[in-house]
Amino acid sequence: MQSGLDETKFSKTVLVQGQFFEPTEMTILPNLDIVVVQRRGEILLYKNETKKLQPAGFLNVYWKTLKDSTVNAEEGLLGICKDPGFATNHWLYLFYSPADTSVNRLSRFELKNDTLDKASEKIILQFYSQREICCHTGGSIAFGSNGLLYLSTGDNSTPFDEPKQPYVNHGFAPLDDRPGHEKYDARRTAGNSNDLRGKIIRLHVKADGSYEIPDGNLFPRG
Repeated sequence: MQSGLDETKFSKTVLVQGQFFEPTEMTILPNLDIVVVQRRGEILLYKNETKKLQPAGFLNVYWKTLKDSTVNAEEGLLGICKDPGFATNHWLYLFYSPADTSVNRLSRFELKNDTLDKASEKIILQFYSQREICCHTGGSIAFGSNGLLYLSTGDNSTPFDEPKQPYVNHGFAPLDDRPGHEKYDARRTAGNSNDLRGKIIRLHVKADGSYEIPDGNLFPRG
């Protein structure tokens, strides 16, 4: 299958390699510095001037299960995006799973002197996430041309067939509402219009860190 791209018109330049551990997302700053976040909480800064990678901060996140090592937790530090006005306000948006609370959280921070200022955090939005299960967290952040922030969230459900059960889903939507089988039921999250998991969320973030819901959402308010 042809991609439609003329590969002779592109060249690849390796900026840095062999220094990452589960990087999840990056954002390119106006001066061509690159901020990279890693799932276990590190914020790294690639300096375009020096061509070196350096630490820029750390968030204490829940990124691995505490009770059952066979369960693959997919939470942690999941998304980052610069504000459209970063050149003047130095704002970064991060989506992460704080270690001390069973939520996934969208926050705004300020990058000062190449370091994430944790004291500047403005919590914009957070919602419950069931932990100690697998899987599907998600958390990519992007801004549209209209200045709205878009956040993708996972359905916090297990897509795999339940062991020792007569009914299997073969990777399709898990639907099991029996007590104790909640992680196999995506109707509680992606299929629930009153739950923010398994969605693409669209927000107008205001200067004070609060937000407004833009018109035109899929579901009406309430």
